[in-house]
Amino acid sequence: MTIANPYSFQAQSRVGEQGESALDLWFSRFYRLWPASTDQERRGIDRVATHHLSGRVITLQYKTDTRAHRTGNAFIETLSVAPHKPGWAVSCVADYLCYWAVGGGLYICPPSAIKDTLPQWRDLYPARRVPNRGYETEGLLVPLAQLQSLTKVFIPEFSPS
Repeated sequence: MTIANPYSFQAQSRVGEQGESALDLWFSRFYRLWPASTDQERRGIDRVATHHLSGRVITLQYKTDTRAHRTGNAFIETLSVAPHKPGWAVSCVADYLCYWAVGGGLYICPPSAIKDTLPQWRDLYPARRVPNRGYETEGLLVPLAQLQSLTKVFIPEFSPS
């Protein structure tokens, strides 16, 4: 099933940029952050983070979803520019996915947990295609409670400030 185009590339880009700024603000309390290199970005990494106290280095991928809180579902991208490129749920190599359901919570989980669960989710949850200026993105509508079951950290009323 294809969803009518509720998105524009420019609007989604702004949402992503605002989400990145908000998540950077929050994470900067604990980590020194660097934007990922172009090569890292292609592999699903948005930030490289060094913990202020321990010096431990981790990589993060950010996702900002403005509909998840209202619908109760996370959009787990399985194909990007369908069918040519794996979506972030398949291709991300970051240590942690930071999925912000705006108005809801922040879900921080290892992408490997999502990859391992995808076969089950494909059987249980509906797939949707979202058109966006000449290409489509495909993903699964997964209940936020299912995403939460995979998280290492869940902040229910996340506020970046």
